[in-house]
Amino acid sequence: KCKEIAKSNTNKPKKQYNNYYFGKGLLRCPYCGGIMVAKKNNNTYHCQECTNGFWIQINLVDSILWHSSIALYATKLAHKDDEDRKQYYCQLAICDSKIKTSESRIKAMQERAEVIEYKAYVEGTLSITKADSFINELNNKIDRERKELNKWMNDRATIQGLLIEVSRDDKVVNLDKVAEIKDDKTRYDIIHEVFDCAFIDRIEQYKYTISIYPKLWNHPLQYTLNTKKNTVFTDVTEDIHQHLIGKFHAIEDGVEVLPVSEEIKCYEERFKAVRNKEKNRYYNVKYCREHKEDNARRQREYRARQKALKAKTIK
Repeated sequence: KCKEIAKSNTNKPKKQYNNYYFGKGLLRCPYCGGIMVAKKNNNTYHCQECTNGFWIQINLVDSILWHSSIALYATKLAHKDDEDRKQYYCQLAICDSKIKTSESRIKAMQERAEVIEYKAYVEGTLSITKADSFINELNNKIDRERKELNKWMNDRATIQGLLIEVSRDDKVVNLDKVAEIKDDKTRYDIIHEVFDCAFIDRIEQYKYTISIYPKLWNHPLQYTLNTKKNTVFTDVTEDIHQHLIGKFHAIEDGVEVLPVSEEIKCYEERFKAVRNKEKNRYYNVKYCREHKEDNARRQREYRARQKALKAKTIK
């Protein structure tokens, strides 16, 4: 028992967390390529590897990750159901072939037993002892073949049931069913199943871009994030560039127009800041009162140094 406890103390993390940060392990820093980590006290992702790192809200990033994964996951499940149907139909064809072959063998052996019985008991051209021996041997083979036939028929019934199950209307996966998922662990697993990585870059204050790479895709899903207003927009930077160089055309009522970003309503506040403003204010006031004399002394020393430095500069 002691060895098990010691082993668990070595292998298991000392802290157990129940929070699922969707971007964990996916987000990459655009400057160094390092994995961005989640900071719990202020609910942000940041890079610990480089000095150019920045902070971005977990709620906003996780919201767009989940929103982007819904359609991909629903499509993946739909394709999986199609593949399952194809496999079930192939297995049914194999079962039908085996059943047909087995029935033919049983019929042939039964006919052979009838011929032997006719020769022994009607024509008298075959001794009854040999005939009974042949017939018993054929009956044993027929019993074994019937067991094999029953096996294939049971397999066919099972596969037929699976095919009916996967074809049920209530089993058909659609966007709404995936979007209704609320369990954070399930969402986390779905996101990490469909996405390979994501890069976040800061354009300006409060404005970021995120490029999300689905697995087996060569191009990313791109969005623009506004951390001040907690809004997400489709990123059309590349479309506008292609438009300006003449490779992308959008015609409305005979007029060529530029692509326009569309807002995506996906923000979800899953985590709230753990900082207590009132508690912090109380602590700061208390600290200032307790260290009032020290602060005054440091200010006097600072002013004296500045005065001496100024006098030295004038001379």
